[in-house]
Amino acid sequence: MFICSPVFEEGRSPYYLQLYQYMKKEIVEGRLSATEKLPSIRGLSTHLHVSKNTVEAAYQQLLAEGYIESQPKKGYFVSQVGPSLFKTIQTKEENKFRFNPSINVQTQLPYDFHYGSIERSAFPMKQWKKWSNLAYEMEMGATQAYGEAQGEQSLREEIANYLLQARGINSTAGQIYITSGTQQSISLLCQSILASNQQVAFEEPGYNEARLMFKSHHFSIQPISLEHDGLNVKELNQTQAKIVYTTPSHQFPCGMIMPIKKRLELIQWANETGGIVIEDDYDGEYRYRGKPIPALRSLSDEIIYLGTFSKMLLPSLRISFAVLPPRMLEKLQTLNQTVPRVIQNTMSLFMKEGDWERHVRRMKTLYQKKHDLLIHSIEEHLGESVKIVGSDSGLHLLLEVHSNDTEQQLIDKAAENGVKVYPTHLYWSDPRKVHQKLIMIGFGNIENEKINKGILKLQEAWFGLREDG
Repeated sequence: MFICSPVFEEGRSPYYLQLYQYMKKEIVEGRLSATEKLPSIRGLSTHLHVSKNTVEAAYQQLLAEGYIESQPKKGYFVSQVGPSLFKTIQTKEENKFRFNPSINVQTQLPYDFHYGSIERSAFPMKQWKKWSNLAYEMEMGATQAYGEAQGEQSLREEIANYLLQARGINSTAGQIYITSGTQQSISLLCQSILASNQQVAFEEPGYNEARLMFKSHHFSIQPISLEHDGLNVKELNQTQAKIVYTTPSHQFPCGMIMPIKKRLELIQWANETGGIVIEDDYDGEYRYRGKPIPALRSLSDEIIYLGTFSKMLLPSLRISFAVLPPRMLEKLQTLNQTVPRVIQNTMSLFMKEGDWERHVRRMKTLYQKKHDLLIHSIEEHLGESVKIVGSDSGLHLLLEVHSNDTEQQLIDKAAENGVKVYPTHLYWSDPRKVHQKLIMIGFGNIENEKINKGILKLQEAWFGLREDG
């Protein structure tokens, strides 16, 4: 019998990722045997004292990569792949992508340009605690044990009001479904709205965790190349895909913004083919030149819109949402709500009393300063040695580095000099087709005073000391 006993480390990486890595290691090293039955999601979450979402996300990742299999009405089982084969593959991969043994990937480095982290010190704790206390009082007097499956009505109404003002989206509370993250939103669509075993057109490169979620639900991925202004719609028209996933307001990870002409072409594709467009608007509020671009969903009620609060508040709160076209509402399966009602009610009060809009304005100002400082530092210290990609929006940018070093060599050299930067090859469906050396630089949670010094350290690591330095 499998005894699962991972040691979770707070702040190292998401719990689901730590659990996935632990179980993958158990399989690769043969401690989990082929065909062995794994604990149920509920049972393992109870045993480890983590949420069911954490266990499900770990299982979905293992499922997507083929380490485990799902058998209807029976559960999850270890795939029939022997550890000896893993060892053969590992040896080849280690020779191909060899890390500097002196560098621990998880080591805390002085200058960490991590994407996905936010400025935690700016979280409005005082206001959040105020509304959280009131939400707990409401919870004590509630008669409905688990709340509404679609999400609390009050929060869905506040989201509908906000989307109309901020993103130009006209929707009702009845069209909104509260989820615990974008991946869960996609999972919900795959289980309820989208016909299984279909082909999904997907930006290449694109958000890898969304790609994996589609794959875990047995959808095939059709990569669609990017042009300077986003998804190649002509290429999309040449495929058999009836679903397309896109990030038009800030393409992930390359950062371009889809112009109105191409947006209309994408809507025309959907109208002519009966296709479904899924818009992931993961950080549409952050735009540093001009006003935020209205969402693609503002142009057509037939778009499925995915939104999240993670880039403005704390990712650990796990509040996201999906806005569905009216014609799809009947297909929606009423699944159990995964966001605790008390957190939903706290968020609802936070929005209703105007604290959300004030927080959004503060965060835009804060990140604008960080963004401008980062751009200035790159131009000053790296100059023509790099090309900045996608600098007008969001909480990250890419550096195309003019160097003979590989992506991993650039990352290792940076780490040796105390700077943590991140790869981008994982955002391609086939990393072997990556021809550019693009390094991801996030700036959400790095202190302002470290930005300039960190970029200077990058310059030293990649190109050596400057003559004037």
